[in-house]
Amino acid sequence: MPAPFSIKRSTVRNESLATMKKLLTASFQLVIAECDGEILELNKKFQQTFDYQATELILTDFHVIGQKLPSICAWKQLLKQACKEGQWIGQLGLSLKNGEFVEFQTTVIPFDIPGQSNRQILLIVHDVSKVSEVEKWRNLACLHDLSLLPNRRSFQLESESILQRAEQLHMKVAVLYIDIDSFKCINDTFGHRAGNEVLQELGRRFKTSCSTNRYIFHFSGDEFVILTLFEDTYEEEVKTILSLCRAPFSIKDQMLVIDVSVGVSVYPEQGNDINQLLHYADTEMYAAKQSMRANLDCYESERNLLQIEIEEASKF
Repeated sequence: MPAPFSIKRSTVRNESLATMKKLLTASFQLVIAECDGEILELNKKFQQTFDYQATELILTDFHVIGQKLPSICAWKQLLKQACKEGQWIGQLGLSLKNGEFVEFQTTVIPFDIPGQSNRQILLIVHDVSKVSEVEKWRNLACLHDLSLLPNRRSFQLESESILQRAEQLHMKVAVLYIDIDSFKCINDTFGHRAGNEVLQELGRRFKTSCSTNRYIFHFSGDEFVILTLFEDTYEEEVKTILSLCRAPFSIKDQMLVIDVSVGVSVYPEQGNDINQLLHYADTEMYAAKQSMRANLDCYESERNLLQIEIEEASKF
């Protein structure tokens, strides 16, 4: 579908920009951003359509449709082409707060304002529509089939953009690696269907508690990874996640309580590479699980010793 306008001029005066915004704002959703990714302004029509404020988004939250590259690299290519040709016209996509994914035809125009050193970008959004059936199947490939949370493939595609988002917002990222304790025991005792119900319910809890600074991924089986942006401390976030996991599950007319082991790594203190951060969090999670087992073994030994002492005392 051809764009309904074409703007080649790359230098815009403040009064010209104001006039252009006034002409376009009634019909289109508008975004003004810095080339480094900071969103400066969303017009009212954009806010009403997508329910986002400027502080809740960065440029790489807009996915370049048809690109298999991570969002950062895709945007670098897009802006290079837009600066060369004066504009870029194509499809972008955005995940809404309710988990729905929408795509839209967009014109991206880089421009300079006299007296300002940083180049800015105008996004003109039009033809907003729900994702096509083909796109739905593509999105399903990035979801875990039980919990319907983003899966490991989705993590690999999105994690670098999340780190960049944190950098833009001057925040840190806690990588939480979560593993359900004794999940095999749940399957063996109640059956695999019950285990699946636990995963599905946990997925529902995670989705309903989702926030703009929390990204949840279901890797496989009983393993989940959460990336959460924070400023000073992540302890409250961990408490929130633990409370979601430890709330009772209703399985086969019984109330089942589970526990989880959690390992944490922090960007950028413990590295800038997401795979390195993930490995560190995984190692910490495994250490926490081993520590719990050691404590249980110690408890069992003490209980057995006490039982022997009671039996010996009863002989007299």
